[in-house]
Amino acid sequence: MWPGQWRPVRRWMAVAAALVVSGTPVTVARADSAPERRLPGLVPVQERRDYDVTLITGDKVHVTVGKDGRQRASVTPRAGKPPGAGFRMVEHDGELSVLPADVAALVPERLDPELFNVTSLAAQGYTDQQTDSLPLIVKYGGNAPVPLTGATAVSRLASIGGAGIKLAKKDAAAFAAGLVTPAGLAAGVTKVWLDHKVKAGRAASAAVAPAAGGAAVVPAAGAAASGEDGAGTTVAVLDSGIDAGHPDLAGAITAARDFTWEADPADHFGSGTAMAAVIAGSGAASGGAYKGVAPGAKLANGKILDSGGAGLASWAIQGMEWASQEVKAQVVAMAMSVPASGGPLTEAVDELTARNGTLFVISSNDRGCQTCVESPADAPAALTVGAVDGKGALADFSSYGPVGLNRAVKPELTALGVGVVTGRAQGTPVGEAIGEHYARFSGTSLAASAAAGTAALLRQATPGITAPELKSALVGGSEAHSGVPVDKGGAGRLAIGGALARTVLADAAVLDFGLSTAGTGAPVTRPVTYRNPGTAPVTLALAAKAPFTLSASELTLPPGGKGKVNVTLDPAKAEAGWVRTELTATPSGGAALRTPLTGNVEVERVKLRVSAVARDGRPERTLPNVMNLATGGLFGRELPGDPDRECAADTGYCWLVPPGTYSILGLVNTMRPDYDGGEFFNRGDVLNQSFVGNPQIEVTRDTTYVMDARKAVAVRIDTPDHVTKRNPGAATKLIYTRAPADGPRYTESFLQEGRLEESFYLQPTAKVSKGEFAVATRWRLDAPAITMRVAGVDLDPEYPDAVFFSNRSTQFPRLDGTERLQAVDAGDGRALAGRRDLGGKLALVRRTPDVPVSTLVNAAAAAGARMVAVYGDRHLTWNEAQLKAPAVMLTEQEGTRLAELLRAQLVTVVAKGVVASPYVYDLYLSENGRIRDEPAYTVKTDSLARVDTAFHGQQPGTAQSEAKYGWMPWEGTSWDVTRPVPGAPRVRTDYLSPAPEVRWSTSADMPERPYNVQFPEEEQGQVSVADVERAYKAGERTAHTWFKQPVAAGFPADSPTTRQGDVMTVDMRAFVDGDGNVGSTPSDPFEHGVKSDWRIYRGDELVAWTDLGGSGQVWLTPERAGYRVEYTVENRSKWARLSTRTKTVWTFDSERVVGDAVALPLLALSYDAPVDVANQAGSTRLGLTVAHQPGAKGSAIANVSLETSADDGRTWRPAQRVRDVGQGRYDALIEWPASGVVSLRVKASDAAGSTVTQEVIRAYGTR
Repeated sequence: MWPGQWRPVRRWMAVAAALVVSGTPVTVARADSAPERRLPGLVPVQERRDYDVTLITGDKVHVTVGKDGRQRASVTPRAGKPPGAGFRMVEHDGELSVLPADVAALVPERLDPELFNVTSLAAQGYTDQQTDSLPLIVKYGGNAPVPLTGATAVSRLASIGGAGIKLAKKDAAAFAAGLVTPAGLAAGVTKVWLDHKVKAGRAASAAVAPAAGGAAVVPAAGAAASGEDGAGTTVAVLDSGIDAGHPDLAGAITAARDFTWEADPADHFGSGTAMAAVIAGSGAASGGAYKGVAPGAKLANGKILDSGGAGLASWAIQGMEWASQEVKAQVVAMAMSVPASGGPLTEAVDELTARNGTLFVISSNDRGCQTCVESPADAPAALTVGAVDGKGALADFSSYGPVGLNRAVKPELTALGVGVVTGRAQGTPVGEAIGEHYARFSGTSLAASAAAGTAALLRQATPGITAPELKSALVGGSEAHSGVPVDKGGAGRLAIGGALARTVLADAAVLDFGLSTAGTGAPVTRPVTYRNPGTAPVTLALAAKAPFTLSASELTLPPGGKGKVNVTLDPAKAEAGWVRTELTATPSGGAALRTPLTGNVEVERVKLRVSAVARDGRPERTLPNVMNLATGGLFGRELPGDPDRECAADTGYCWLVPPGTYSILGLVNTMRPDYDGGEFFNRGDVLNQSFVGNPQIEVTRDTTYVMDARKAVAVRIDTPDHVTKRNPGAATKLIYTRAPADGPRYTESFLQEGRLEESFYLQPTAKVSKGEFAVATRWRLDAPAITMRVAGVDLDPEYPDAVFFSNRSTQFPRLDGTERLQAVDAGDGRALAGRRDLGGKLALVRRTPDVPVSTLVNAAAAAGARMVAVYGDRHLTWNEAQLKAPAVMLTEQEGTRLAELLRAQLVTVVAKGVVASPYVYDLYLSENGRIRDEPAYTVKTDSLARVDTAFHGQQPGTAQSEAKYGWMPWEGTSWDVTRPVPGAPRVRTDYLSPAPEVRWSTSADMPERPYNVQFPEEEQGQVSVADVERAYKAGERTAHTWFKQPVAAGFPADSPTTRQGDVMTVDMRAFVDGDGNVGSTPSDPFEHGVKSDWRIYRGDELVAWTDLGGSGQVWLTPERAGYRVEYTVENRSKWARLSTRTKTVWTFDSERVVGDAVALPLLALSYDAPVDVANQAGSTRLGLTVAHQPGAKGSAIANVSLETSADDGRTWRPAQRVRDVGQGRYDALIEWPASGVVSLRVKASDAAGSTVTQEVIRAYGTR
């Protein structure tokens, strides 16, 4: 079963084999581990609200989707390796991509952008809640696979020189460490793609209507008239399998193989059988009424889609290789697609066509939009087929090009694809049933099948015909469209008789002349070779319209002979635009063979060269975002669909762009002075970051633009009401957005942890007049973490980056409070061993290169030092150990001056440390329309919102963590780092940037989420909760608590549990605290200290259950019935003292809901316990609220009772009093527990009979 899916009460398991990658040829029985089949009554939620995605690098992206579609995201850097160099987040066209900075330079040339497209990965079911592995396709430079850590082989893909592999997510960091080197990818690996999921076409996935003007099976009258039936040809159908028991296909299938996890080539979905019957159905079950195009052809059944109509790209490639090489099918019909252009599927089609002479006939897909022909239908060698209805009109679902950088025409051909009656696989509820064995379908898959069947007829009629000639005859013999442009429908509509009537064959179905420039440039020439398969000479009259010219107007071909003509496009004589016409070759007395001529003649492009310079004057290789402000077109390397046209550049980048108005923006890193690591950098290598560029620049001729960080100005922030400092992590994020006047917005944000400076620099700009432009910086300012005062020296100490020395803040020594320390010069630390005279003192140590800071600090600590100040080399590496004493870093100048002072006198340093700042400024500051000359902000508390925040805890002296997400109005996804909250339980005053610009949401973790996994330690369970997104007004004051007890299961405020029709959509949360913050149990396949069990019963019959949280969809019976939901949550973590076990039972009645979804009448409980931040109560009073879940309409509350236990639920006693104080609120008086811990059991019901019973074991303590 895919982890994270709901479990039916009965289930089946399919077992798969996984092989270690080696040089040995790989043979695989099945592609990967199989999901269990689900009963029809259960499905996972289609769009998850909370999910995690582990990237190929091992970095984990956490995403929460709000009800309004806004997202919040955070990243946990990779396990098994220290955090890297930060991340870039890109939002474009509704999709979120997260690029680790240390591999960004490899995208897309070496690493597939889809590997980092978090939205796409989640949509394909690759979240951590759904699977513990990631399928990849690896292309090798040689013939032998390369061993890769953490990967197991699932298939050998010889056509592309690669393999399909399965990467265990737990091994992703080790895999990335072995895959990515300073020089690029590991030796022998040239490209890594996501093994993208593929889906069946429309024919079996949507209800259809009859064709306009009526329709039946694809007519084969043209074939019958000349006697061909496809005999002697094998057509492979690569789809969902074929129903071998269908009467129309009896005896037709000569080979079958299943490439899915099902180990069964039968068709349980329906699309494969429908295609097969169009190609070679005998019509036996209809008395010949519904006969296929080539009933004499043989079929090879390659099942590449499972019973749900889904598959993997690697399955498709395996099927293609099997069909072309093993079965030696002359024609292959396919209808699946991957939402990308180019890639492994496209490469496989072209390679197998060239190698084996196989014609791949592929549907244009059913998205019904321009530039939507996807892989593998975009392969130049493929015959791509669109769909028309019975009247010849283009079907509204038929996709079309152009494709690729050349803007080539796809599809080349159309065929009937609307309302086609064809074979129906037994037991598949697809299409409109026509008797027992047939159904009416629509889809481009049916059109492609008709073309594949016609190709079989042509092979029979013309022995020795090649794949290019087959394609040419089908395209050239088509019936010209009436009212369908060539860019949408190709050369014409499939005409079986017309294809068979061609007496001359050509080696090209379409001549594409690519890109050229109007008015300039050399002529472009393409040859086409004609062959005469007949026994008599043939003279061809050749003709083509301007701007094309021919090398000859007539060509005579001897029997069995060939002749060539050159076709030339002269862009100097052509106007700009897409050039579309055709070459006709007409034999005397015969029908013309038509060859479409296509080209893209552009206006003259200009060279745009972009380079970058860092603040210290060194050249910096920075990838800019270049946007055409008229079209919204992007020029760059890291988004799917890019790059556009590149040109040579000595430094930086160069693109050939149409003259116009552009935006050129990006972030320039200035590296530490001694950095020489090229594009691959790590934590601590970046000194500072500058946002530079021009949001609106005219590019009318060859232009060189330098992104000069020296022109950027530092962002200044003044907080007159508090002393604040930019402690580590203060400069959190820089984000910008650029939207053209018409086109999709591009938003990019940069999260660069571990910079040596907590600063951002912005280059001033003029105000834009086209589209929208804004840049914002996110800051967290609080009390100085460490200060030092000494007479005669100005010191500005900083703690070294804790990530190098610890996994969590409690492992990193800090000074808390004020101490007077005598300073001692310990030199370069070599003499520290054996010293015992530093007791309670501050040791000043000069660090030389390559000596770990921890070596110096721990030696001084062993000598008794209370604190250590290190100066000299400040660069940290990953060979550090945990520190034994607080340590700070001083600059070379500060350390040298202090050492000089120590040689002259005794020096006392007054050191003040603040571990838990009593106040925090969370600021989100923006520049809109332009960047001012001086981006400076004075931030007073009365201009902000104030939130008095309390972090409740279960043990003193622990740490929690939090992430605070801010959204600008134009921001779809907010991301933030997780920061420690040391000293919990505690209170803090927060100041936040107010509305109308900013909205906020916060999540908190108990205990602290580790920021590193470098040092061995026992894993801890974790509880995470989040509040509801909201805005604050300037001057507003409010309060908020986190983890206030009791914590028990309940409902989020913005997502009720509903029913629509017979579907119950469940969103119940394992954790709801005293302030309404909600969280779920971990729902990924990894071990945690928290366990949950969710069940639903109809009467006493168990309907569904899951141990991965309370979210999903359940099919209920239409009639009214009584249901019971039981949700048990146990926190077995060693740190857990309270809410160690909760069990909530809801009962309710429900029946089919017609119309919109309705919130079910489930009762919700909330508590108001008189606890302090330690979750201990000094009173026997308890507040209780009973209501229906948010959004639900229910009857009045009828009964409420409360019991308490002092022995963890072994015995229960009724509360002394439960008094109704109105509006669902109750005031209770309970007995004082002798044990010091209270457990609660509440029972409530409404007048309609809905009930809730909730037990909270160890709900809170007493003092």
